[in-house]
Amino acid sequence: MSKTPRNLILLSMALISSACGQIQRAFDPHERWAVVYASEIDEDSAAWMDVLVMDAYRHPPLEHYKTSRNKVLGYVSLGEVQSFYPYYDRLEQSNVILGKNEQWDSLYVDIRSDLWREIFLKEAIPAVIDQGFDGIMIDTVDSAIALEQQNPEQYAQMQEYAAHTIAYARHLYPDITIMVNRGFEILPQIADKIDYVLAESILVEHDLKTSNSKLFSDDIYGHYVTLLKQLQKQHPHIKVYTLDYWSPKDNKGIKAIYNMQRANGFIPFVSTPDLRHIHKEAITSSAAPVKKGTDHA
Repeated sequence: MSKTPRNLILLSMALISSACGQIQRAFDPHERWAVVYASEIDEDSAAWMDVLVMDAYRHPPLEHYKTSRNKVLGYVSLGEVQSFYPYYDRLEQSNVILGKNEQWDSLYVDIRSDLWREIFLKEAIPAVIDQGFDGIMIDTVDSAIALEQQNPEQYAQMQEYAAHTIAYARHLYPDITIMVNRGFEILPQIADKIDYVLAESILVEHDLKTSNSKLFSDDIYGHYVTLLKQLQKQHPHIKVYTLDYWSPKDNKGIKAIYNMQRANGFIPFVSTPDLRHIHKEAITSSAAPVKKGTDHA
């Protein structure tokens, strides 16, 4: 179980007092978001969310969650696939699968492959949009980038292909909302093609094996804060959403994380790695919930 470090609370208070005049763009401090990968999602909790990300294959009826005021996004993965994906066999037969990610039990895919990019752009994304989602959350961009960083010769241009693929997704689907998870190295190249950045795990380091969480050093967190604020300064339309993992039993620690991220102009969500629930801190503030309804802009 994670315990709230004293410096977490103190740093939270300091950031709130010092960052108020430094945020580069206007944002609603009460805006809320959540990512929940479950076939059932509590409707009362979800009603508070301005942005809600769901799994594209396993989710409740979208009409119970879509309103005229929120965005509901579906998950798509660029750098990894699962063996149950409908197009997996074609990828395997074409030798596009590069190996296994043991941490998440997923498989790396060669994003330089014409076959994969065709599937991603012409099948994976439409499969999400056709269900009624407002847009997509593109995950595992970091996986492709990391492969090139680890072996620049074998995986040359993975980073470049990631940027080009996301840019072309915007070209094909100009009206959808696009959120990209991490991919910090290519954000300057794609910022004008996307709407939201998901900055996952920039404040909290979570050990999947032990389930322990701890804060990153001030230098590491500060690096990401500087990078993201600079991005927002150059591209004021960009909203930054954060996702950190912390013990659901530590309410004080969760609240401190929310306060720290909000103090820097980010829109936070704290959960557990299975991403199956919305913690109460995600909805406790003075703002009114998003009205439920089937009307949708």
